[in-house]
Amino acid sequence: SMEPDRAALERLDVIWAAAAALTDVDVMVSASLQARHLIEALRVQEPGRLAAALSMYVRSVAFQGMRSRERVQKLLIAARQAAEVVATPYARAMFSLAQQAAFEVDRQWDRAIASLDQAEDLLRRQCTGVYWELSFLHMSRLALLRTRGNQLAIARFVGGVLTEARLRGDIFTQARLGILVEPDAHMFGDRPREARAAIRRIRCQWLRGDFPAQLMLAGAAECNLDLYMGHGWTAYRRLQRYWPFLKRSMFMRVEIVRAFAYQYRAAAALAASEDRPGLRAQLFTSARRDIARLDRERDEKWHVSADTLRAAMACHEGDRERTLSLLARARAWNEREGELTQATAIRRYEVLIGGGPDAN
Repeated sequence: SMEPDRAALERLDVIWAAAAALTDVDVMVSASLQARHLIEALRVQEPGRLAAALSMYVRSVAFQGMRSRERVQKLLIAARQAAEVVATPYARAMFSLAQQAAFEVDRQWDRAIASLDQAEDLLRRQCTGVYWELSFLHMSRLALLRTRGNQLAIARFVGGVLTEARLRGDIFTQARLGILVEPDAHMFGDRPREARAAIRRIRCQWLRGDFPAQLMLAGAAECNLDLYMGHGWTAYRRLQRYWPFLKRSMFMRVEIVRAFAYQYRAAAALAASEDRPGLRAQLFTSARRDIARLDRERDEKWHVSADTLRAAMACHEGDRERTLSLLARARAWNEREGELTQATAIRRYEVLIGGGPDAN
C-alpha cells in the first residue's frame, strides 16, 4: 500500500494538537475536533495516528455518560485492535487511557486506577514529549481519587505532581490541578479567605477570557466556597448569573456537567432559603424543578443525588423521619457502588441530624 503523503500527516497532527489544546478551554469544540481527527485518521490509514485517534475518541464518547456505555464498548474493541497492530509504548499507553474511561463508566474504580497506573508507567518510562498526556492523566487520577474519598492519597498525589510541575516551570499543570484542589484544601483547614485568594490567583494565572471550561471550573469553586461559608443566597445568585453562559456553551449536552449544574443549583436554592425566608416558596420551587431534572437522567447516580436533595428539603421542612430515610437509601447506594466520598458526607449529615449507623 502507498505511504500517506506528508501533507496529510501534517494535517492530522495539527487537528490532534488543536483538539488536545482545547480540552481545557472548550470541551465541546475539542470533542468535535477529536471526531474530525478520527475521520481523517481513518482516511489516511497511518497505523500509529489511527490507534491514538481511536483511543482518544473512546474517552470523548465516554464523557457523555451512561447512555454511551454500549458505544464505548464497541469503540474500545476497535481501539484495542489498532493498538495491538502498532504495539508501541505510546499506543499501549493511549489504549490504557481509553480503558480507564470505559471502566469508569461502569464504576469499576479499581480497574480504572490500574489502567491509569499502566498508562503512566508507559508514558514516563518509554515515551518522550508527553507532558500533555501526563497532565491529562493526572486530571483523570484526581477525579477517581475524589470519587473514592481517600483524602490522604489525594494530598500525596497532588503534592508530588505540583512539585514536579513547579520544578519544570509548568504553570498549566499547576493551574489545571490547582483550581480543583487548592480551594478544597483550604476549606478542609477552615481557611475560607485563603481559599478565595487561591481561586483568584489561579484565575489570574490561567482562567483568562470567556472560555467555557475555565469559567465552569472557577464558577464551581466559587459556589462551593459560598456554600461552605453559609452564603446560600450568594451561591444561588452566582449560579443564576452563570446559567445563560452554560446554556450557550452547549456544556449542558454533557451529562456530568448538566447533572452537576442541576445539583449545585438545587442545593444553592435550598441554602438560599435560609438567607431569604421571604423567597422560600420560590426557591423551593426552583429546587424541585432541578430535582425532577436529575430524576430524568439515565444514570442512577443522579437519581440518588436527587434523593439527597429531597432529604435536605425534608430537613428544611422539619420532617426528620423522611430526611433520615432518604439519606440512608442514598448512603447505601453510594457505599455499594464505591462512591465513598458521597457516602462519607451523607454519613456525617446523618450523625448531625441524630441518626444513621454512627449515631450511637
